[in-house]
Amino acid sequence: MRVVTIGTSDLVRHTEGRYHKSTSTSDSIERIGSSITAGNDLILSALSPNVSTDGSGNITISGSALTAGHDLDLDAANNVNIVSAADYYHSLYQGKSGGGGFMGGSSIRAERSFDQ
Repeated sequence: MRVVTIGTSDLVRHTEGRYHKSTSTSDSIERIGSSITAGNDLILSALSPNVSTDGSGNITISGSALTAGHDLDLDAANNVNIVSAADYYHSLYQGKSGGGGFMGGSSIRAERSFDQ
């Protein structure tokens, strides 16, 4: 049984920085999709004479673009899955202001995360 998967590559970044009494970190995942272009017909096939339940016979397209000049055919023995792929970003800043003494200064923490 055939399986056709067209997906993304993940570009993962991690940075850390320290300055005086502060630290910052950031993590990101940028998903870079595939692109398939055909000037005429584009045919993706995951067919077999034997029907299977082990996940084969599926076509999965994740965060990618398919372009056909004429017909676009997706022929699967089981499922055709078209799913999005979101980028992710997270940053954290932690710092301390002020000096020593009885109260010791104040702490600062800022954090944000989002999917795009």
